[in-house]
Amino acid sequence: RTLNFDKGLQVIYGPNEAGKSTLLRLVRETLFGFPWAGHDLSWKVGQIAGQATVELRDGQQIEFRRQKGRPDSITGFWSDRKQPFTTECLDAILRGASEHVFTNLFAISLRELIDGEESLKRAGLGDSLFGEGWGGLADYQHVKTELAQQRDRLFKPRGRTQILHRLMYDLSNAQRDYREALIPQHELETAQSELRRFESLVQSQRTELQQLQAKHRRSESLLKALPLLRRKAVLEQEVNAKTLSQGLAGDAIDRMRVLRDRLIELDESIHRTKQEVANTNISESAELTPRQLQLLEQQQSIRSLERELSQQKKIELDLPQRESDLAAIQLRLNQRLESLGTGWTIEDVAARQVGLALRESLQELSQTVQELREQAAALKSRRPDLERDLREVQDRLKSLPETRSLVELASLIERGETWRRKQQQLEDQQLALQFVSDKLDRSTLDVEQRLATAGAAMGREPDQKRDWGNLPVPFAATVKEFAGRFTTAEQSTSNAKRLVDQSEQELRAAKYDLAEFDKLHPALDREHLVELRKRRNAGWDLVRRMYIERNGKESEVNEWLVTGETDLLEAFEALLYEIDQVADVHVAQADFLAKRDHLVARIERLESQVVDESDQVIQHQQQLELCQQEWQELWNVSTIAPGRPNAMLEWLELLQEVRELQGERLRTNAGVQSLQAEVTSFNEELARTFPHQSDPALALREAKTEFDAGQMREQERERLLREEQSLNSKLEQIQSQELELAQSQGQVDSQRSLLLRDAGLPTDWSLTTADKVLRELAECRSDLQHLQLLTKELDAARKSVAEFRERVTHITNLIVDESSPTGAEIETASATVLEALAAELHAAHDAKELLQQQKANANDASRRLIDFQESRESIQQELHELIQSSALPDDVDLTALFSEFQQRRTHEQEISNLTIELRQIVPDLAVAEEELQSESEESLAQQCEETSRQIDELERQIHEGVERLGGLRRQIESWTTENPADRIAGHLESVRTEFASAAENWAALTLAEELLHRVMSRFEKNHQPRLKESVSNWLSKLTNGRYRRIVQTMDEPNVLRVQDAQGNEKLPSQLSTGTREQLFLAIRLAYIEDYSSRHEPLPIVLDDVLVNFDEDRARETLKFLQDLSADCQVLLLTCHRRTIELCEGLPAFGNVLELVPGSWGGVEPANEERKQPAKRSRRANAPKTETQPALFPVADKKSKSASDDPET
Repeated sequence: RTLNFDKGLQVIYGPNEAGKSTLLRLVRETLFGFPWAGHDLSWKVGQIAGQATVELRDGQQIEFRRQKGRPDSITGFWSDRKQPFTTECLDAILRGASEHVFTNLFAISLRELIDGEESLKRAGLGDSLFGEGWGGLADYQHVKTELAQQRDRLFKPRGRTQILHRLMYDLSNAQRDYREALIPQHELETAQSELRRFESLVQSQRTELQQLQAKHRRSESLLKALPLLRRKAVLEQEVNAKTLSQGLAGDAIDRMRVLRDRLIELDESIHRTKQEVANTNISESAELTPRQLQLLEQQQSIRSLERELSQQKKIELDLPQRESDLAAIQLRLNQRLESLGTGWTIEDVAARQVGLALRESLQELSQTVQELREQAAALKSRRPDLERDLREVQDRLKSLPETRSLVELASLIERGETWRRKQQQLEDQQLALQFVSDKLDRSTLDVEQRLATAGAAMGREPDQKRDWGNLPVPFAATVKEFAGRFTTAEQSTSNAKRLVDQSEQELRAAKYDLAEFDKLHPALDREHLVELRKRRNAGWDLVRRMYIERNGKESEVNEWLVTGETDLLEAFEALLYEIDQVADVHVAQADFLAKRDHLVARIERLESQVVDESDQVIQHQQQLELCQQEWQELWNVSTIAPGRPNAMLEWLELLQEVRELQGERLRTNAGVQSLQAEVTSFNEELARTFPHQSDPALALREAKTEFDAGQMREQERERLLREEQSLNSKLEQIQSQELELAQSQGQVDSQRSLLLRDAGLPTDWSLTTADKVLRELAECRSDLQHLQLLTKELDAARKSVAEFRERVTHITNLIVDESSPTGAEIETASATVLEALAAELHAAHDAKELLQQQKANANDASRRLIDFQESRESIQQELHELIQSSALPDDVDLTALFSEFQQRRTHEQEISNLTIELRQIVPDLAVAEEELQSESEESLAQQCEETSRQIDELERQIHEGVERLGGLRRQIESWTTENPADRIAGHLESVRTEFASAAENWAALTLAEELLHRVMSRFEKNHQPRLKESVSNWLSKLTNGRYRRIVQTMDEPNVLRVQDAQGNEKLPSQLSTGTREQLFLAIRLAYIEDYSSRHEPLPIVLDDVLVNFDEDRARETLKFLQDLSADCQVLLLTCHRRTIELCEGLPAFGNVLELVPGSWGGVEPANEERKQPAKRSRRANAPKTETQPALFPVADKKSKSASDDPET
């Protein structure tokens, strides 16, 4: 199918899954190419292609077809010149565009607007907005960041790891090391003497510590052993107090206890066994009787009869009832024959057979007749009621009064809810306005007070209220930067002054050391050698500048040369020779000269350092004054004499709050006025409708009451009309049903005659009589069959009873005694006789088992009693022999003996354990016992506590002495080794040079960053970027002028703000969802405008971007999109009817294309009448050629079906 899009704004409507996303993909892939690896939208076809007709800006038209391949193939022609159109032609037209540009710029969906800034970053539009917006200065932020990074690598006010911080730390350490390298001899001797003294002291303290630790351990051991020794003594006294036989051994006592316990157990067992033997004596009366023995012999036969007994009893009980039933059936059969009349016999009943189908037909016909009669009676009874109800409904319809228009009342009531809500909103807004005004007044007063407390002063102005909202003040970022600069400058000045004071103090100390050295060594003449070395240094500087750097002056050379010297190099060589000779003279005094040289060099370096540091103090003061001057100039435009930057920064934050409150008050006031106008308009309409009501709320209540009453009347009228129609319909149905009943009655009469003739009955009989006769005959036939069946069953039962009695009689004859039943008893009560025999059999069986069990138990009890008695005699004899061998009396109390022996054994075990534990605590147990005789637990505890305190104190003293020894040893070692003064002096000079170079680089970077910031600040104020202006224009259009421009500063390049008509700024996150989406739509439309001005415009595809717009802004957006479509084709995809309704209100708007779900073959204009669903279903089943859009494969026109085409 071909999709023809109108010029300008084209709306494509379709519900979900109708193909809108596929259409977008069709446009993108037809212009920029299909993916190489497969295709997501696969219809299992061989090839995929897209075909398009494109009109360019200059009016030329192109028809081309892109077919998926590797690479894609493009075929087509220029419609005006009929020249071929190739891939190169398409690339030339799309120069500057790509699939990425089209997807992220021209194809705008609701997702891109919701994602906002993230979608701009994905599209690569954020940086270009800033860079192009500032006139092509896209590298500004990169340069600024690079300068800041290089500066921060050198120095940060609060840093530690930067280069200058490290160099200052190294410089301080080098100065300290150099001072420590120049140590007098008397200090070394003093340190060595102190070292020896501390070594002796620490050694004596360690000896004393070992003695105290040994004493402490001994006291602790004695303290632990004291309670154990006391317990041991008590136990030994108790053991010695026990008096037992000397020949009594521990094994004998244990064996006696075991034998005594075994005798007790055997006595108890013998007693129990005797009782058991007495209870198991069997009497002669317990033997089985002869009758029981005979019963046991016939056990199997009796059991077999017992299993049949219940069935025989049931048969005997049923015989009388069956005989009675047989007589009753015979009697009932005779009565039925008599009721049918004379001439009917049992043979006639057996011979006459009436079919079931005939009987059922008669019954159904009889039921039909009954139903027809009931229906006729029901219809006749319903007619009067329906006629009466119809008259009542018609009378009630005439009595209903007329009412006012319910549509007008419903409109008032519906808008009344809005009026109440707006009335409440108006009150809330008025309260909010009052609150904001009060808060603004307080904040304004705070601004004035805070300005005074910040140390600032306002310029002279007339006595009037100051407009803080329009007061020109610097940016907060600028003030924050000045605060950092002030802090840095003040800290730098303070640090420089501190360095000067420190260097001067070191210089005074060095001069004092030199004077003391000269007093100790007055023979040394160092002045001449010093002068020669100074001249040597100056000469080397001249040689370097004259012959290496080439920037020396002849006047300086002549000034350096002395009388008689003409050549610089020769004079310098002679000077070096002279210095060597002078140095040789002082070789013998090299050590003293080296020390003095170190002192002199140190003094010179310190003097130079003081001069350099003083210059740095002056420079830092000048920078501070310059910063203060720039700070004052920054505030000149606002006529404010500023205080310190930190205080002014806090004041600016408060001023920003005042400005935000002013904007909030303006917005709140506008909202109050708007709500007031709406509420007043509705009040006037209520007054016109209900002139007698002055209160709008009462008027609304009256409207609601009248509407409810009118609605009830209308509902009643509709109900009565429906009821009237229903009653008329019911009367007509009654007439129709009566006619149908008459026709059915005639048909039933003819069927009755036919059925009676088929049954052999008179045709003049009624259906009731015929049915009764046939039913009686059927019941007689059923009774006859039942009679025959009962007769057979009765004969079989009598036979079974006779056989059972014969078997019982046979068994009874086998068991004959005085109690046996006679033959007459068995004949009359065979079941009772059998039950008695079964009971006797069970009793005989139980008696037999009981007798066998009693005999076995008696034998077992007798055997066990003999065993227990023999064991007791043996144990009694062994116990008696053991008592005699232990020299104990025969009547000894074994229980008391066992108890006393057990207690003694427990004490001895405890004494042994205590002895082992004591030897672990104090190996010399005997010595410890002697020591503890004069000690108590309190005295031992005090000794432990005292020695512990002394040990802690001594360890602390030893630790301090060891630390002091280590420090003295390290100090003496550093003094006695090779003096590193020369090396440290050279390192110190190198660090100073490196520090000066780094400081110069940091100053240059800071100055460059400041100059760049000032230039860009002026540029920011004086230039408005073209692209930002375009975005601002679009934003103002889309928001109906609510927001005028976007703001983006150099300090915050990644932060985007919008500014409303009052000048208030907001972040995108502070906007409503619809306004935020309008902002990002404006940014994209501005980019599209910019792109289209430089390149061939591409079609703009918008996918439901108006979902969150209100009606007014959506309508205005569509107008501006229609204007934009004069240069760029705009395709608006939507699934909302609301968008179509808004578009139809646009001037010169064309048709809407509608996509039907399920197939793109259903694309049709929205204003055409749609077909019925059933017809669409039938049409869908018919084969069609070209039912797919251009993105789908297109079959050849000559092919008969899709399956015959090679492409398919």
